[in-house]
Amino acid sequence: MKTTTIILAFALVLLSGCVISNKKAYYSHTQEFFDKEKEFAISADSATRICADYRFKKESADTINTYLYLIYKDNYIFADQSRFYNPKTAWYHLAGVWVNAKTGKAKRVKGEKYVELEVVGDPFSYRLKYYHKQFIRKQQNK
Repeated sequence: MKTTTIILAFALVLLSGCVISNKKAYYSHTQEFFDKEKEFAISADSATRICADYRFKKESADTINTYLYLIYKDNYIFADQSRFYNPKTAWYHLAGVWVNAKTGKAKRVKGEKYVELEVVGDPFSYRLKYYHKQFIRKQQNK
């Protein structure tokens, strides 16, 4: 009886950890990404423009390059650095501008740590195709 109770308790702890963890992400430009995008009010193209506008407000650069790599939770993730993925550990660096796919609200997420994600989609098609757009600041009439 005690052994059964211990096994059941252990199984519940393991199952609750799996249910609580929401680490599924979607590579940009994969079919899974496009399917997930359909669930949101904000498209990837709109999120890219929101990201650029957010960065123009925060930065003084005349040109902004945006790189949309992933959908994670309900956010489009525009990575700050080109090496946002560590191939040795298969972990991801998620610092950058996050645009909420339901509300369109942008925020900067800082962090130095890599996190492990369950990424859906073919990483090789992702490396060839991702959302990269360049925006140029509009000049104010003087």
